[in-house]
Amino acid sequence: MKTCWKITHDSLRLIEREPAATLFEEMAREQGEDVLQAEFLSPEKRRVLDLGWYRDRYLVSLVEDGGWDMPIERIDCHDLKSALETFRRLTA
Repeated sequence: MKTCWKITHDSLRLIEREPAATLFEEMAREQGEDVLQAEFLSPEKRRVLDLGWYRDRYLVSLVEDGGWDMPIERIDCHDLKSALETFRRLTA
């Protein structure tokens, strides 16, 4: 079975467009922890890649089999552009 990432949450449609910095920064921060999420489709394991706003930074987390307390990778980003670049790099 072919494995791939599937976007499961993207209410701001960030994957489809290059966001204008100021407008999308504000909108993403209003979304809080629920900015963007993708699921890795594989018969062996379930991985989730999550991008959220947490008080003063964006956080990109890679979680396996529901292990939110112990993510495989957690990357702090200070702006939306770098958070999206990280998200895209991890789903490539």
